[in-house]
Amino acid sequence: MARQQGRQDVENREELYLYLERKMQHSYEQLRDKGEVERGTSFVKSFLLECDWKPQQLERRDEGNYLCDLLSVQAEGKKRKSSDAHVVETNEAGFYTVAWAWNKETITLYLDTISDSNRRFWRAYSVSSAQYLDDILNRLVDSKTYLDRTWLWSGLLESTQKESEPRGFRFEHDRSFFKKENNEYVNSEPFSLKFSGSQRESRLLWDLMNRDKELATQTSLANVRMKYSRPHAREEFTIETLYFNGKFTTNGTSFAAHQALINKVQNAYANKVYQIESDYIILTTADETKWHVTGNPIVFDLSESQIEDVDLFCEVVFSGKMPFKLWGTPRPTSSGEGRSVLAVDLHNGAKLFFEIYPEIICMYLSMGACGNTAIRFYTNLQRTFSRLVDVQDDSGNQFF
Repeated sequence: MARQQGRQDVENREELYLYLERKMQHSYEQLRDKGEVERGTSFVKSFLLECDWKPQQLERRDEGNYLCDLLSVQAEGKKRKSSDAHVVETNEAGFYTVAWAWNKETITLYLDTISDSNRRFWRAYSVSSAQYLDDILNRLVDSKTYLDRTWLWSGLLESTQKESEPRGFRFEHDRSFFKKENNEYVNSEPFSLKFSGSQRESRLLWDLMNRDKELATQTSLANVRMKYSRPHAREEFTIETLYFNGKFTTNGTSFAAHQALINKVQNAYANKVYQIESDYIILTTADETKWHVTGNPIVFDLSESQIEDVDLFCEVVFSGKMPFKLWGTPRPTSSGEGRSVLAVDLHNGAKLFFEIYPEIICMYLSMGACGNTAIRFYTNLQRTFSRLVDVQDDSGNQFF
C-alpha cells in the first residue's frame, strides 16, 4: 500500500490555505529555533502552470475526466514508471485534489484552475516530496499537449527579488547542449553557484558577474531567495525561493503573503504572454484590392554571444525535446549563412517560422500560437546558450 505523504482532506480553498499556513509556520519555527527542520517535515511548495485548454467547451462533470487524462503519467521506455492521476473535485468549482501513486508513496497536489478569469494559469500546492513532484511535473510537461510550466526569465526573477528583501540566489548554466566533440554531445557538469547573503552582498556579487562578459554569458538565474512582507504588515511575511520554472518553496508566518507574491509574479507573466499574443502574432487579411499583414516578428539579438555552429544550434532547438519543445527541419537561407525553419510547437501544435543567423534570430508566430512559447524559448536560451540574448520592442525598449 502506498504511504500517504503530504495528504490533507480539504473541501474548499479556505481550508487548504489554513492548512498550508500551519505548515509554513511549523517549518519556519523549526528553522528559527533549531536552524534546521525535523525529519519528515516538508516545505510548502507552489507551482504556477500554464494550460492552453478550452474549459468553456467542457461540462463541469467532464472537467475531472479531462484532468485525469491530462495529469496521468504515461510509461516511456522499459524503466519509466506510469501512474494514473486520481482527481477529486472539492466543494468549490475548479478546485481539485490530485494524487499519484509514486515510489510506494501517495503524492498529493491541490490544483486551482480558476486563478485568473481565462482559467489559463493554474496554481498547484503541495507538501509532498519535492523530488517526486518535480519528477511528475517534468514528465507531464514533457509528454502532454497543452500543459506547460511558466518560464521565468532572469530579469523577472531579479526584479521580483528587488521588490523584497534579498536573501540570496543560485546561478546555473549548461551550455553542453550546444557542444559536440567527434560528433558526440559533450557530457559536462553544468555550472552552478549558490549564494546566501544580504541585499548589499547580493548586489555586489551580481555586479561582479555582469562586469565579466564570460561570466555574464555563462550564468543565468536558476532561483532567487527573498523575504516578502505584506504592505503595512511587516509581521506577516513569507521566506521564498522562487525558481525559473514557476516553482515556489516557502516558510514563514503568512500564507496570504505567499499568495500576494504569487499574484505579483503571475500578473507580470500573464501580461507578457498576452502582450505577445496581441502584438506579435502574424496575421494576413485581404480586401478587394490587396493583402494586409499585421503583427511583428520577435527579434532575438545575439550580437553579444554569436552562434558558432548554426546547424548544431538548430539540431538542438528543433529536436522536439525539452526544454525548447519545438520540432522542425532547417533549410539553408539564400545566402547560405543562416537557416529557415518551419517549426511546430509541441505544446499546442501551433506553427512557427524561424530565421536563424549567427547574430540574430527572428521568430514569427502564426494564428493560434501561444505567447508562452516565445517566453519558453527566451528563458531556455538564457539557461543553455547565453544570458546576454537581448530582445527589444519596436521602440527599442527592453522587451523582457
